[in-house]
Amino acid sequence: MERINFNFKMDDTTKKLIENTYQRIRNHPILEKWLTKYPKNETEIKANIFKLEKMIQSEEQAALLTSRAMVQSEYYETLDGDFEVIYQKYPFLIEEDLKTKHRTGYLNDDVSLEHLLADVSEIAKKESNDYKQVMAKILNSYKENKGVFLYGSMGIGKTYLLHAFLNYFIKEYNQKVYSIRVNNLILNFANRNKSEEFEQYFNKIVTVPILLIDDIGSEIVDDFGRDTVLFSVLDERLNHKKLTFFTSNHTIENLETIYKTDKYRTDYSDNAARVIERIRALSVEIQMVGNNRRYK
Repeated sequence: MERINFNFKMDDTTKKLIENTYQRIRNHPILEKWLTKYPKNETEIKANIFKLEKMIQSEEQAALLTSRAMVQSEYYETLDGDFEVIYQKYPFLIEEDLKTKHRTGYLNDDVSLEHLLADVSEIAKKESNDYKQVMAKILNSYKENKGVFLYGSMGIGKTYLLHAFLNYFIKEYNQKVYSIRVNNLILNFANRNKSEEFEQYFNKIVTVPILLIDDIGSEIVDDFGRDTVLFSVLDERLNHKKLTFFTSNHTIENLETIYKTDKYRTDYSDNAARVIERIRALSVEIQMVGNNRRYK
């Protein structure tokens, strides 16, 4: 069978469009950077000019995007040295990955990006002397192998600050940490119906070198949460000398009052005292003051 050859001649309009496009983008910084990596002659560039133009547009758009809410995937289209489409991670995600390499120090995988990016050195640059004194107390407590019970009004940044220190402990001291809201901690135990699942999770919580229990005192008080979960976890961590941090809207004294009764108004003073005794033994109580930062 005879092979048919197709010869297409480029019309003047197409030639003019290629030349105009070439003149428009030839000195574009993105193209110059690409040509530094993949040197090409003028003929090769013109033969692929529309691919290169699309690449420039894609690279420009990628540079403007700064959050995960702006993208549907982690990658955008660009070109390799053979003018083939390849997929590149967005620049802001590459930068984010570099800033959050320490996420491997967390044994829980649900830490928010905001908390992963919290940085003690950046916080110290812009905060008041009173705030810095709180930071100094937290660091001193850590160096003395003692946790912190950080209390204060809602929304002043207690959780954010302690996550900044968790990040610091991971980066500077290669620590392993676990952070969790008290409600989720209790719920995680309640959802583990099988004894082996319960035991595995319990062992993780009580043996992790640093545990942050966030917003303690906000949970609904009952026998399971106060006695089965909190007392057991804190008692084991105290026995094993593990660092434990807390945030709360309440002082330790007020927390004891909360734990004395349940929704049925039954008196559990002894149970409350046992939990509070462990909290006091595990941590130094530090007050944090400030304005609500959530609505700034």
